[in-house]
Amino acid sequence: ESGTECFIGQAELLKLVEWKFAKGKPRLALMKYLNANSEKQVKDSSLRAFSGIQELNKDSHDNIKGSINSLCELKGVGPATASAILCMVRPDLISFMDDEVIECLYDGKRGYTYKIYEKVNQRCTELANALGDDWTPWRVGRAIWTAAKLHAISEEDFMNTLSNKQTKRKAPTEKKKSQSTPNNVIRTPRKRKKL
Repeated sequence: ESGTECFIGQAELLKLVEWKFAKGKPRLALMKYLNANSEKQVKDSSLRAFSGIQELNKDSHDNIKGSINSLCELKGVGPATASAILCMVRPDLISFMDDEVIECLYDGKRGYTYKIYEKVNQRCTELANALGDDWTPWRVGRAIWTAAKLHAISEEDFMNTLSNKQTKRKAPTEKKKSQSTPNNVIRTPRKRKKL
């Protein structure tokens, strides 16, 4: 960020994509394309995208395409990655195009086109408006993602996870057990064998 100009560099772009891969399906083939973008290309595209999105008022959802397209000029960046970048600048206009959000709000086959993103973002906006002032399209998307992740963890999976954690803990040895006997417990002496 420089004065009133807001932008990201190549390092921030790569870090954001690593985060995106960690929370969803990693598409590692994209990394060579992302790495091919120069610092100047990333800065210029993000400057255009951020300045365009910052000028929009809250009701200007029809005009986000220009900002998405500015970021999609970068190699390896599609609408999903562009939405991940832009929702940090304008969560009141932009939701992140998570797989779970697409699955929940889009009736057709899951895809990563601007047309699909536009429909998903519009639904997130409608839900945010219905929920009230504190809700944004970004927050609606996060809530859907969280609900989908929680739903994916069944009770059985949860119990297995707990069971695995308990078995990984080392059981105390006999020596440690006797050393940890509280002071108020009277120990009975062992009987000695007669020879």
